[in-house]
Amino acid sequence: MPQILTVSCKLKVTPPQAEKLDAVLTAFAKCCEFVNTNTLEKLTNQIAVQSLIYQEARAHSGLSSQLTIHAIRRVCANRKTAKQKGRPVKGFAPTSATYDSRTFT
Repeated sequence: MPQILTVSCKLKVTPPQAEKLDAVLTAFAKCCEFVNTNTLEKLTNQIAVQSLIYQEARAHSGLSSQLTIHAIRRVCANRKTAKQKGRPVKGFAPTSATYDSRTFT
């Protein structure tokens, strides 16, 4: 089984780059909110949610296809966690976005 490595690092960016990153993080959080509010709360299956809302979410957020998929995955994961704890999903702050090798291409 291949080993998967995760890297967490702090970026040193210029003020214009920081503005662009903040815009992406805000768009990602808004996409998550859009997906969460426009699909049934009980849905936690990524494929089911993706088939229902992908096109609308991508058009609404303006994100790339891969970031839109990651937003849908984050919503589903948060719903599963909230369901286990017996709580509703609180919301999505613009503090992080999920990137993978496909996002960087």
